[in-house]
Amino acid sequence: MPVLEALAEGQRLSGEALGAQLGVTRAAIWQRVQYLVRLGVPISTSDAGYRVDVPLYLPNRDVLAAKLMHPIDCLPEVASTNTRLMEGDGSDRTLLTLYQQSGRGRRGRSWVGAPGLCLMGSVARVVSIPGRGISMLPIAVGVRICQYLNVLGVPTRLKWPNDLWVGDQKLAGFLCEVRGDLQDRAYVVVGLGLNLYASRDVPETATYWAAHTDLSWTDQQTIGVIEAIETALTTDLGTSPNVLQTAYTEVSVLEGRQVKISTGAGVLEGIAQGIDTSGRLQVLTETGLQVVSAGDVSVRPQ
Repeated sequence: MPVLEALAEGQRLSGEALGAQLGVTRAAIWQRVQYLVRLGVPISTSDAGYRVDVPLYLPNRDVLAAKLMHPIDCLPEVASTNTRLMEGDGSDRTLLTLYQQSGRGRRGRSWVGAPGLCLMGSVARVVSIPGRGISMLPIAVGVRICQYLNVLGVPTRLKWPNDLWVGDQKLAGFLCEVRGDLQDRAYVVVGLGLNLYASRDVPETATYWAAHTDLSWTDQQTIGVIEAIETALTTDLGTSPNVLQTAYTEVSVLEGRQVKISTGAGVLEGIAQGIDTSGRLQVLTETGLQVVSAGDVSVRPQ
């Protein structure tokens, strides 16, 4: 997205100046600016030109590639980073994008993020893991990302099974998918969407990175998140489930709180009581302790 890159410094640039810089007409610049505005990028327009009114994060592939062990690609737009890697050659790689036309969240929901205002991408790795361990995949990933963001000073918690919250607002979501023989080696793809800066597409129930810290998001933080996911895939899935149970409890936003869970079998209400060794949510109900393997969880605000 050349126009977005040119505006990323925050200076106001005229259509004429942008056109000369990019080798296109002013009309073409106007069309591209309108497209970015439709995607959610807050660009103000005046007689003096165009300016982006909030900070932006645009991944630098060269910087990232120099620090990471596995190949990384940064594309302006894709349909879905998870889909692209799941349908790829099965190699270890990472894919970041500024915009997903068909970004996918959990249970087929869409994930919308404005270019430059959200970290969007997927990490794919071939892992060796016992079949039973794959059920703890979302727990391992969620715990590691929470731990990393907490070190940076943003008090992030895991809302089972794969949302990241600050307080009672959603900061990020991730989606884990698996391809291959679960009894031996599996190709695991973890997609992440993390709100970085204010956007009109962020609902009241959500929040963003810059609301909780003065630390600007840079390629260094992106590297940290990717390495956190890698550690979850290559190290944590092979550890004892009891270790992950304990780690989950330390970062869970649900622990000890009244929850309502909508499942295919109906609605379950009770007090969240951690997870079992298969990563299922344990809920203390009026009839005793029950476990839930999947469902939509709502929780009363604190």
